[in-house]
Amino acid sequence: MRQQAQAAARRLLAACAGDYGACLDRAYRLCLGRPPTDAERDVALRHLGAAQAGEAREEAWTGLFHALFASADFRYIE
Repeated sequence: MRQQAQAAARRLLAACAGDYGACLDRAYRLCLGRPPTDAERDVALRHLGAAQAGEAREEAWTGLFHALFASADFRYIE
C-alpha cells in the first residue's frame, strides 16, 4: 500500500501546480469520489503545511494518500 501511495503522490504532484487546496480536492476526488469535509481539509492542510519542498513534500503527500487508502470511505461502498 505504501508503494501505491507514493506513486499516487508523485502523479498528483506532477499534475498540480502547488496549490495545496486544489491538489487536496483532487486527491480526495480520485480516492473517495468526493471533496474533503471542512474538518478533513483542516487536518490535511496542517499535515501538508510543514512540508514545502522536495522529499519532505512528497513524503507528506504519500502519507496523505496512505491515510486515504486506509480509510473506511475508500474500503466500503455506501
